[in-house]
Amino acid sequence: MKKELLKNPENRNLEQEYKRYRNRVTSLIKTAKANFYKRQIDNYSGTGDSKHIWNVINQATNDLKIKTNSEEFVIQQKETVTYLGVVVDKHIRWDSHIEYLKKKLRYVLSKIKHIKTFLQPKQLKIIYHALVESHLTYGIIAWGAANKTCLNDIAISNNCSITKWQYKIYAGKSTPDYNFSINMALVPKKRL
Repeated sequence: MKKELLKNPENRNLEQEYKRYRNRVTSLIKTAKANFYKRQIDNYSGTGDSKHIWNVINQATNDLKIKTNSEEFVIQQKETVTYLGVVVDKHIRWDSHIEYLKKKLRYVLSKIKHIKTFLQPKQLKIIYHALVESHLTYGIIAWGAANKTCLNDIAISNNCSITKWQYKIYAGKSTPDYNFSINMALVPKKRL
């Protein structure tokens, strides 16, 4: 069919038929591969042999190459995947998600730095809950079990945001606003 299409490139019906055929074959290959690896995992999961299960998972997630008559399609493995706002890497570590959160916090802090001088503590607290705490607590059930080093980085960023928000500029000098820090309902470090 590919040879006929190369001979008659203007034939749209033939081109559409070829694409449908190619997509069906690709879909069948993907389904067969998924079923094969599912059976492999089911076979090993009953034995409790985690080493073999991880070997099967690694085989299943390597680059997928699909060959048709004259073309080769490669579906490459990605280093990280973002699903519902949570970044997971291929080793199921949370370093990439922590970096993602730190970037978000830095961005929010850069914006808040310019407007904090004319906001009241109550308004700053609302902004903190909306822009910082919501990101920190979202998905914490999943990434809250990350290693202490990663969690410490997030705790430092969180404390930095609070420290920067505690200071307001009055007549050219900075003074701490202690009421703000006392009234701020913060994410406890132990939750991080």
